[in-house]
Amino acid sequence: MPSTPKQQRPTLSEFRYKSAAAAITFATAGMVAFLASAQEAADRSTESADADVAVEEVETVPQLSGDSAFERFRWYGEEIFYSVEVLGSQAARCALSAGYPTDVESVGVTIPVQGLCASTGIFAAIYEFSYGGFAYLDPATMLPVYGEKTLNDKGDTRVYQVRFNRDTFVGDVTKIDDNGSTRDWERYIPSDVHDAISWIYELRTQDLSIGNEYIVYIFDGWKLRQLTMRISDHRDFYTPLGHIRSAEVVMYAGVLNSDHPLPWAADTTVLPPVYTVRDAVEEVGRAYVSLDANRVPVGIEVETAVGYMRLLLDEYVPPSEDFTPDPSLDPTPDNYRELQPPPPAP
Repeated sequence: MPSTPKQQRPTLSEFRYKSAAAAITFATAGMVAFLASAQEAADRSTESADADVAVEEVETVPQLSGDSAFERFRWYGEEIFYSVEVLGSQAARCALSAGYPTDVESVGVTIPVQGLCASTGIFAAIYEFSYGGFAYLDPATMLPVYGEKTLNDKGDTRVYQVRFNRDTFVGDVTKIDDNGSTRDWERYIPSDVHDAISWIYELRTQDLSIGNEYIVYIFDGWKLRQLTMRISDHRDFYTPLGHIRSAEVVMYAGVLNSDHPLPWAADTTVLPPVYTVRDAVEEVGRAYVSLDANRVPVGIEVETAVGYMRLLLDEYVPPSEDFTPDPSLDPTPDNYRELQPPPPAP
């Protein structure tokens, strides 16, 4: 049997850049989707860097028509692109997109959303990474039914697949390593938990008045995070597309452990889990969301081990104006099926 070579310790530079990559990953989880609704009033083509984008400020998101998220969701066909800068130089490119309602055999009618972030330039030469993921959203709640993420660090790839069983408060996780080996486990989760992409759309539907605060729980197959978002200010935020009137969102994150309240009866009794703090809540950065009706995530600012990091909206493809969801796809009990093998990527 061949011996396994010892893992080489990363250099100090690699360690610092890996820490920055982790920060970029977390930031993009929220920012990439943030930019999604970028300026509704902006031209469909990219504006010059000197142009100011006119956005009508509104204190409250207009009431959306429709009785379900399927009818209210307004980002079909939207594509958002970001530049990630560390110490003033571009370190990565990121993108977020929303698809159209689709009937996936193993999960029923869902809305596919996906994100991607990859290192570039000098940063890639020091620490190359590519992180991608997608989720199928329940059109009745905009919560994920199934999510999958692929993480590639310097050629080492891991895949996490998560099935969200909300009625039993359990997330079924499958991890696939670079060598093809798999590992399965379960994790107790809140019934309203999001994944690393879906929570962004949740925030975009909220009232962004100064002083408001929102809490979401995020599970991506690894850690269960509590994310608290407080609206601290309204101001003009600079992006390569121009200055955009935005809400400043201070973000605080912590990590939770989750357990069944009656461990001896976990196999026979379905109960909401109990939580204990694993990593205390601390400020992780500031996000900026446009104050137009579309609530586009336009930027994020984070301090990392490498230095000051900014995620900036630099290209935006608005949602389709002509698309109307097919009423025959509107969710009914018959649309939902027991999860089978992982659905295909959108």
